[in-house]
Amino acid sequence: MTSKNSIDKKALFITALSVARQEQAEIGAPLAPLPVGEYYFANHLRRPTTNRKYMFRFDFAWPEQKIAVEIDGGNYMVKRRADGTLMAIGHHTAPSDYEKINLSQELGWTVFRYTVEMIKKRPELCAAQVIRAINSKRRIT
Repeated sequence: MTSKNSIDKKALFITALSVARQEQAEIGAPLAPLPVGEYYFANHLRRPTTNRKYMFRFDFAWPEQKIAVEIDGGNYMVKRRADGTLMAIGHHTAPSDYEKINLSQELGWTVFRYTVEMIKKRPELCAAQVIRAINSKRRIT
């Protein structure tokens, strides 16, 4: 249920992260762990109003450090109807996204949000920021 652009933006970030990890290896620094993609983080909790499970997920997550990355590209998530037509079912700026970010902060997560333009123009800066946060939390714990 993702668009091609969604896959491309995630590939851009993974490429930037791989380059940053290679640079870490070249200078003998400890490598940042690889992320988990499409990580569901709060499905053990239930919504107070409906008692249904939360089904929130991050684009990328480092669960041990409680660090996540969301790449907002304004993509609509779509699914195919029985008649073959596509139907929009969500948007990255929908109220549920705000609920997701607020719940993640309540649970102690650090969430980095990037736009597709940020990932395209300066992927190394985005990856370096996340790696610094991971390394910082690795020293604390």
